[in-house]
Amino acid sequence: MPTVSTPYVTAGNRRKSNSGSVYTASPRKPAGTSSTVAGTSLPWYMNPSANARPDTQYSWQSRYDQSRTLSPAEQSLIQMQLRGGLPPNRPPAGNLPGAPGRGGGGGGGGGGGAAAPEGLDQATLDWLFGQIPNQRPQDLTYNPIDLPDPRQYYGNFDTSQYDVARQGIASGLAGVQQRANTSYDNALAQLQQYQNPYAAGPQQANPNYLAQFGAMAAANGAQGQMNQTVGEGAQADRAFGNVYALMNANDQARQAGNLRANAADRMTTEQNLGIEGNMLNLGANMAQAKGQSAWEQMVRQAQLDAANQETTANWQRQNTVGDTNVGNRNAWNSGLMNTLLSIIGSKAPGTTLPANYGGFYVQ
Repeated sequence: MPTVSTPYVTAGNRRKSNSGSVYTASPRKPAGTSSTVAGTSLPWYMNPSANARPDTQYSWQSRYDQSRTLSPAEQSLIQMQLRGGLPPNRPPAGNLPGAPGRGGGGGGGGGGGAAAPEGLDQATLDWLFGQIPNQRPQDLTYNPIDLPDPRQYYGNFDTSQYDVARQGIASGLAGVQQRANTSYDNALAQLQQYQNPYAAGPQQANPNYLAQFGAMAAANGAQGQMNQTVGEGAQADRAFGNVYALMNANDQARQAGNLRANAADRMTTEQNLGIEGNMLNLGANMAQAKGQSAWEQMVRQAQLDAANQETTANWQRQNTVGDTNVGNRNAWNSGLMNTLLSIIGSKAPGTTLPANYGGFYVQ
C-alpha cells in the first residue's frame, strides 16, 4: 500500500507542494459558497465535491488531502485511522472500506463490477449509535458535610468546684451549730440543777407561849399581855411566810426566764446560721450561674461557628457539583452534536438514522 509523505512545509500562510508550486490555504468557508449542501440540510463542508474544499473539517486535511477530492466517508475513515493510532497514509481510494471504487473491472467474478457503496453501512451506524448512551456523563453526587456538635466535645458544664464550695459551707455551718448546741445544752443543764431556796417557805416560827406560859401569865394577871405577844408572833410568822412566797414566785419567774433565754438564744443562733448559710450558698450559686452562662455562651458560639462552616462548605460543594454536572452535560451535548454531524456526513446512501436521537442528549 503506497504511503503519502508530508507534501509541504509551512511557512507563515504559504505552503509548498511536492511539485514546487506555491498556493494559499483556503478560508474556512470560500466566498460565495452556500452554508448547506444543495438540496440537503448538511453543512457546506460535508459536500464531497472538490469545490467544497473541506479544509476546516479535519486537522489533517491540508496535509493528506491535497486534491480536496476525498468524500466524507474517506475523510471519516482517515480520521478514525488517526484516532486509532494507524499511520495517516492515504491508501488507494478503491481499497478504502466504504469508499467509492476506482476503475472498472471487478475481481474474480468476471464482468465489470459496480462501484462499492459509499459511506458507513447500516450495521456500523447502528453500532456507533448504540455506543453513545453508554458514554453519557455521570452526575456527581452531593453529600452534605455534617460536623459533630461541639457540645459532644465540650460536654456539660462542670459544677464540681461549686458543689465542693457548697459542701464546705454546709460542713462549716454544721460545725458551728454543733458547738453552739453544746454550749446551750451545758447552760441548760446548769439551769435545770438550780433549786429555789424560797420554795419551802419559812423554816422557823414563833413558839406558842400560851401553851408554855399560859398558866403562869394567868396567875400573875398577865394573860392579856401574853395574848398580845402570841398574836404578834403569829402575825410575824404570816408576814415572813408572805415574803417567802413572794421571793419563791420571783425566783421561779427568774428560772423560767433563764430557760426561755437559753431556748431563745439557741433559736437565734440557728436562725443566724441559717441566714449565713443562705448568703454563702447564694454566693456559690451566683458564681456557678455566672460560670455556666459563660460556658453556655461559648458552646453556643462554637455551635454557631460549626453551623456556619457546614452551611458554607455545603453551599460551595453543592454549587461545585451543580456547576460540574452542568459543564459535563454541556460538553457532552456539544461533543455529541459534532459526533452526530460527522457520522451523518459519513453514512452511506440508503442507511437510516435512529428515531430517538434526541434521547442521546442529557438535560
